[in-house]
This record gives sequence, structure tokens and C-alpha cells, in this order.
Amino acid sequence: MTRILLFSLAALLCYIQSEALKCVVCKMLTGCEKTTGVTCEALPGQQCVATRVFKVKIRDFTLKGCTLPEDNHKCNSFKEDQIWGTINTTCCNDQDHCNE
Repeated sequence: MTRILLFSLAALLCYIQSEALKCVVCKMLTGCEKTTGVTCEALPGQQCVATRVFKVKIRDFTLKGCTLPEDNHKCNSFKEDQIWGTINTTCCNDQDHCNE
């Protein structure tokens, strides 16, 4: 009985650990609808990302999805660009759809 219980617990832990992080995907010029249901699954080393671009204090567009591993250095950054305005990039990996 103890072996069955231990095996069941081990199988459950493997299942929980193997689930990939799901992120909201959105590439809209006027804002993202929460009801679209489009997601990506983050691969190892990836996170969920949301990049918001503002110009003259009006949100021009939002990009959401999964980071590329080589772009993790852009996470949680804030920069001013003369053409695009303010670019705010945030990343997260604490729960599914954390970039909503």
C-alpha cells in the first residue's frame, strides 16, 4: 500500500512539474481583448512578456507573448525613444497568464 501511495505521489509531482507556463499572446494597436484566448507555452528559459508603448501619454499599442531566451535582458525595462515614446517591458513567470 505504501508503494502505491509513493508511486502515485511521484507521478503527480512529475505531472505538475511538466506543465509549461502559459502566456497571453496579443499584438494589437488599440489594446488587447482578454477574451481572445490566444496563448503560447513558454519553453525552458522563457517567460511571459508584456510590452506597452506609450506616446504623449496615450497607449499606442501593446504586445504580449512569450519571451525569446536571448531577450530576457529586456525584461522589466523602461526606456524613452524619440520615435516610439515610452517603452515599458515587463516579464513574469509566477503563474499562467501573468502578463494579462
